[in-house]
Amino acid sequence: MVSLSAGAIIVMGALCCGGLTGAVLGMFTLFGEARLGQIPPFAALVAVVFGGHAATSWWAVAARPGWWVVAGTQAPYVLAYAVGAPTWYFVRYPLGYVAWALAVAVAVSWLVVWYLREPRSSRRAVVFLSVLGVLVAGNAAGVAWIRWQATDGMGLLGQPEPWMAWRMAMSSSCLSGNEYHSDRTGTVRADCPTGPDGNYFAGEYDEDRWNRCAEAEAWEPFARWHEADKRHYSFTLHPSPDIWVTDGDTATTEVTVRVDHWGPFRVADGWTLSAWSETWQVEAHRVPLGGWKIARITVPAPIQVIPKP
Repeated sequence: MVSLSAGAIIVMGALCCGGLTGAVLGMFTLFGEARLGQIPPFAALVAVVFGGHAATSWWAVAARPGWWVVAGTQAPYVLAYAVGAPTWYFVRYPLGYVAWALAVAVAVSWLVVWYLREPRSSRRAVVFLSVLGVLVAGNAAGVAWIRWQATDGMGLLGQPEPWMAWRMAMSSSCLSGNEYHSDRTGTVRADCPTGPDGNYFAGEYDEDRWNRCAEAEAWEPFARWHEADKRHYSFTLHPSPDIWVTDGDTATTEVTVRVDHWGPFRVADGWTLSAWSETWQVEAHRVPLGGWKIARITVPAPIQVIPKP
């Protein structure tokens, strides 16, 4: 029999070991000095997992329940070590999701154990089904909310601010040279051609993210440069800082877009550009369900690709 004081010492030791393990792994393997802010929550999560497992194991030794009870209460932690940790290492889900999933698994395991200790009790069956229904409904609602946020309401919502919609549009166009931008979930990357096998001259862009931040009418200036990509160079657009003026449900800004390129002309050597920058007048509108989308972009004097005299 393990005394209560000994069990408390074991749990505290597991918490400390978990925190230290998480800190060491975070610093030297997973995050490093570049992402120090992610180490404390990771270390805390590992400490909670180790501590919870130690507490569950101490209870099993002290109470000596049946083998199936021990197996049921140990299962969430075994799955966390054997499946959850390797999966997270490669996929890197947010730590909050990992903690949420583990908490639900532990709660369900104890709920099942509690019910099966007296399965013929109708009152216990009602409580079991009620709590399980709440867990299922609550988690389904949580998953739906996360999905709603991650997809901007399946495209029905705009971005929280006009400048976020604009920078998301630039990134998702795959013409800015910077695929990273911010949305409701944090900093994300647009799905653009990358690496030596990327097809940079096929007019590819992240259509899903574009539709979440802009209207079809605003695509025209980007389409023009994608077409130039196909015919001549690989062009990169560099907009100047955007300063937005908001008037009710409309926000506007004017930016100077500088054009860079790399690679030789693929049509003929005697082509050039009429200028190396152009002015874009950007207009964003507030959408009915909330948020902003880029509505139109006017280019008063667009750059032309012209043959040299």
